[in-house]
Amino acid sequence: YAPLRARGALIGLLAIESNQSERFDERDRQVLESFVEPVACVLRGMRIAGMRPGRSILVMGSGLSGLLHVKVARMLGASFVATTDLDDTRLAAARRFGANAAWRASGFSC
Repeated sequence: YAPLRARGALIGLLAIESNQSERFDERDRQVLESFVEPVACVLRGMRIAGMRPGRSILVMGSGLSGLLHVKVARMLGASFVATTDLDDTRLAAARRFGANAAWRASGFSC
């Protein structure tokens, strides 16, 4: 593995196979840079929450951070992932990212 050399606080922790490094152009590197910190935050949150394979998770909101939580939870072996949002387009995206259930958050009262 060869480190991906780029600007960013956490990018130095990303490793790729050395024979793949020439496939990344500058735009690819910028995209990777933009996701390293948000994914690191998601992983930290999952660790703090005690996420383990077989657990169920509810993600409140299906924006960028919510979608990353859905994807990482599935990658970590969550047995059931549900998400909420007010926007049907975001709920559809959550399903594509691996949510078992995506519920519209409108109409509920406390």
